[in-house]
Order: sequence, then structure tokens, then C-alpha cells
Amino acid sequence: EAACERLEAIIARLLAPHASPAHEIVASGGAMSASRYWVQLMANVIGRRVHLSRSEELTSRGAAILALRGLSLWKTLADGEQAP
Repeated sequence: EAACERLEAIIARLLAPHASPAHEIVASGGAMSASRYWVQLMANVIGRRVHLSRSEELTSRGAAILALRGLSLWKTLADGEQAP
């Protein structure tokens, strides 16, 4: 539960100013995939629905997005919707 509360603090501080309530929270990784309990606990702590991703390598995708943003090649999340 403490790990979820820490993540909620990160979401509130870093992500909330950039995301609207319409944005979805997507969880990925081995622990989340292996246990629905973690996904539900996360949702309870942050007070929002959490979707479990079916995709793999989301950490790599996130790093690529940050790199593109750093290069000013990807300015908003909507830019990614147009990517192949």
C-alpha cells in the first residue's frame, strides 16, 4: 500500500498539472500483470480507474516519448495519436 501511496504522490505532483481527468492511467510491468490485487489497490489509493496494459515494453515507449519531447519533435500527447 505504501508503494501505491508514493506513486499517488508522484502522480499528484508531476502528472496532474499536465493531464486532464479524461486521460487514462495505464499500469504495466510484471507485478501489475501478475496480480489484479495491485491494480485494484492502486486504483483505490489514487482514486481513479487503472487500466492494465496489454502491450509490452511501455517503459521503452515512455523513454522514447521523453526523448522526442526533449528534441521538441513531440510537443503534446496528441502528437502521439498521429504516429504510426
